[in-house]
Amino acid sequence: MKKDTSKTIITGLIFLLLFAFLLLCLLKVDVHRVAPFPAEPKLGLSSFNEWARKLIKSNDTAYEISQILGLLALAVCICFVVVGIYQFITSRKGLKGISRGIWAVWILYALTVATYLFFDKVFVVNYRPVFEEGLKLAPSFPSSHVLLGITVYLSASDRAGKMIDNTAVATLLSIICWLLALALLVARTLSGVHWATDIIGSVFLGIAYLCFYLLIAGDKK
Repeated sequence: MKKDTSKTIITGLIFLLLFAFLLLCLLKVDVHRVAPFPAEPKLGLSSFNEWARKLIKSNDTAYEISQILGLLALAVCICFVVVGIYQFITSRKGLKGISRGIWAVWILYALTVATYLFFDKVFVVNYRPVFEEGLKLAPSFPSSHVLLGITVYLSASDRAGKMIDNTAVATLLSIICWLLALALLVARTLSGVHWATDIIGSVFLGIAYLCFYLLIAGDKK
């Protein structure tokens, strides 16, 4: 058990450091103005990001799929909020009646939301390579959809294995969650509404957050 905990801590720290290193590179390395926004704020790792954008281009269908999968992830969040409220009401123990696993999920959600607000409202690293409605540019790093998909779907996969007694059902749900997370990652990448480093950063941070979640949740239901 201690060995597993140590591995989780080390893995989480490694991916958190990778995210921090990527962020530093975006702020300091190969920072230039890029097409199609030569008059807009500069982009870090611009050569790599432009190369990746030309390679991947954009896809409206992938964008719509990523939007749907993002909304589905929000629905999963609501389900776990409802589960916690149900435990609170039925246990008659107040907040102590909410399981450790549900608290871990809620903390993970709070981290995800806080990250989105910080990089969207407080510290904007770069902007999307496409215009929003009204010819506005939206903050791009990290991709909130990819981060949401990793944290929500993969934590749901873990919860399914611990909360559902039927092994076959739990395994099936776990696999579905992993497939949804992968589908959202691929769809958002192919949609072309983010730079490659936005996606990579979300993967690094999402894995780090998941490790933190696993440390809080432990093996409890």
